[in-house]
Amino acid sequence: MVHDMTAGSPAKLILKFSLPFFFGSLFQQLYSTVDMLIVGRLLGSDALAAVGATGNMCAFIIWGACGAMTGFSAVTAQRLGAKDGNGVKVSFFVSLVLMAAISLVLTPLSMVFHKEILLWMKTPQEILGDASSYVFVILAGTVFTMCYNLLSGMIRAMGNSKIPFYSLVLSSVVNIVLDVFFIAVVHTGVWGAALATVISQVAACIFCAAAILKKFPDLIFSRQQCIFDKIIAGRCLRIGIPMFFQNSLISGGGMIGQSAINLFGTAAIAATTAVGRIINILFGLFNSVGAAMVTYVNQNAGAGNIERIHRGVKVSCFISVLLGAFAALVMLLFGKNLVLLFVSGDKNVKEIVQFSVRYILFMVPAFLFVSPVEALRNTMHGIGISIIPVIACAIELVTRTTLSLVTQYVKSYTLVCLIEPSAWTVAVIPLAIAYAVWYWKNIRTVRKRELEQQQISPSV
Repeated sequence: MVHDMTAGSPAKLILKFSLPFFFGSLFQQLYSTVDMLIVGRLLGSDALAAVGATGNMCAFIIWGACGAMTGFSAVTAQRLGAKDGNGVKVSFFVSLVLMAAISLVLTPLSMVFHKEILLWMKTPQEILGDASSYVFVILAGTVFTMCYNLLSGMIRAMGNSKIPFYSLVLSSVVNIVLDVFFIAVVHTGVWGAALATVISQVAACIFCAAAILKKFPDLIFSRQQCIFDKIIAGRCLRIGIPMFFQNSLISGGGMIGQSAINLFGTAAIAATTAVGRIINILFGLFNSVGAAMVTYVNQNAGAGNIERIHRGVKVSCFISVLLGAFAALVMLLFGKNLVLLFVSGDKNVKEIVQFSVRYILFMVPAFLFVSPVEALRNTMHGIGISIIPVIACAIELVTRTTLSLVTQYVKSYTLVCLIEPSAWTVAVIPLAIAYAVWYWKNIRTVRKRELEQQQISPSV
C-alpha cells in the first residue's frame, strides 16, 4: 500500500494523488456546506450568520494545529523517500506524542477565551449567543480534528490518498445524518450542528486508525521504537511549527477580515458566509494539488532528487492555474444561484443576494493568483525553507489588517470585498521569488557547471 513518488511521470503521479484528495476535500466541504444549508433553511439567516462568524476563529485555532500535523507527516514522507524504515516508525510515534501535547494546551485555552475572541471580532449581539455555543462545541473536539489530520497525513505520506478520501466520505455521511437529527428532530439549535461535526471527526479518526493497523505495517512501531527521538522531534518541529504559524496567520487575517464584515450586519455576514462556502469547495481543486506536493516534494527531497522536484513544481503550478480559471468561470456563471440555495425564502434574501453578488465580482479575478499558492507553500516546506511561507502569510495578515482598519473608518463594503483578493495576490509574490532563487542556486547553477564540465572533458 506504499506508493513511491520518486519514480515515474510527475504529472501522472500528482494528478493521480490529487484526485482522491480533491474528492475527499469535496465531501468535507459538502458536509460543512450541508451544516450551513440546514442551519440557514431550518434556523434562518441569523443562525447562518452566527455559524459563519465563527469560521475564521475556529480555523485560527484548529487549522493552525492541523498545519503542524501536516508538517509532522512530511518528516515521515522524507524518511520513506530516504528508505529509512526505522525512521518512518519512530517519526510516527514522535508525531503522536507531539499531537497529544499540543491538544492538551490548545483545547482548554481556546475554550476558556472563545467568547472574548468573538467580542473582539465585533460579533453582533443578536447572534453572539448562538456563535458562542457553536464554537464552544467545535473547540471541545479539537483533539479529534488534529488526530484525524495527523493520521490521514501519515497515510498520504505513504503515497496513498484514497483511504483519507474514504474516511471523509464516511465522516460526511455521519455529519449529514446527525445534522438533520440534532437540528430537525431534537431541535438543539446551532450547537447540534457543531456536535455532529465533532462526532463525524471521531468516525474519521477510527477509520484511519483501523486502516493503518490493517494496511500500513511500515507505520506500525514496536515497543522498542516508542522512544521520543529528539532529532526526529526537532525535524518535525522545524517543519510543523512554521506550518502552524502559516495557517494561524492566514486564519488570523481572516478573523480580522471577519471583524470588518461584521460591521455591516447579519445580511452581509450571511452573504459572505454562503459565498465563502462555495469558494472553499472550489479551493479544494487547488488544495488537492498542494496536498500532492507535500508527499511528492518530501519523498523526492528524502531521495535527494532536486531536478525531479522542479519538474513537479512546474506541473503543479500549471495545473493549479488551469483549475483557477475553471473555478472563476463557475463562480461567474453560477455563484448567485448557489448562494440562493442557502437563503431562498429568508426574509432578508434580497439584501443577502445583493451583498453576495458584489463580493463574488471582486473575488473572481484573484482566483488565477491564489490557485498555485498551496503548491508553492508546500514545496517551500519540503525543500527546507519554511520561513518563506510564514513571511508570505505575515504579508497577507498585514494586508488584511490594513484594509480592515481602513474599513472601520470609511465603512465601505467595496473595501471589504477587496480584503481577500488583495491578500491572496500579495501572498504569491514572496513564494514565487523564493522559489526562483532556490531554482537558480540549486538547479540552474548545477546544470551550468555540468555543461561546462562536459565541454572541457573531450579536450582533456
